[in-house]
Amino acid sequence: MGLLLGPAGVLANQAMIESNTEADARKLAGKIAVDPVRSFSEAARSQGITLVESGAQAQVTPYLQVTKVTETSLNIAVALIHEPVAGSPSKYMLQLPGTYGVEELASMSPAQAEQLNASIDGGFQQLTMFFAKEGPETAGGQRIKYKSAFMTPRMEFTLEGAVAAKDENVTWIRTYGGVFGLQNGSFSTTY
Repeated sequence: MGLLLGPAGVLANQAMIESNTEADARKLAGKIAVDPVRSFSEAARSQGITLVESGAQAQVTPYLQVTKVTETSLNIAVALIHEPVAGSPSKYMLQLPGTYGVEELASMSPAQAEQLNASIDGGFQQLTMFFAKEGPETAGGQRIKYKSAFMTPRMEFTLEGAVAAKDENVTWIRTYGGVFGLQNGSFSTTY
């Protein structure tokens, strides 16, 4: 819409998107009671990864990402930023199964919140297992071109990457921005 109306339309469209995003963020503030550090720490211990508070060889920062993939739907992902002592930081992210609405997340029952927390815990288990096996220096894989609403929300861009691993539920794609585990069926490929 904004492109049709020129620069003024683009600015109006941008202001509308920012307004909607801020309204969504206010609705969700404090509503998703999750602790990504706890989830990651439990997952790391189960993989035999020793965690220390400071002075480590590398730093790993776990977090959640909520992405608005359409006007009415959100995807949740678990993620890690790995910062080695020497070398460049790397990102690892796993898109969780399922799609949520803003209102749905804002008004979750205790049972629904428990189910979401279990999904997040399981996601960190899967992500940490991949990270421990993969290692920050691994490269290669079959080159692909793909489209993903999670990776480019509300826009259809063809992206390029390499398949790092694949199973019946998730395809791990290495891109210039990190390694992303996408739910099979949530993206299309053109190889």
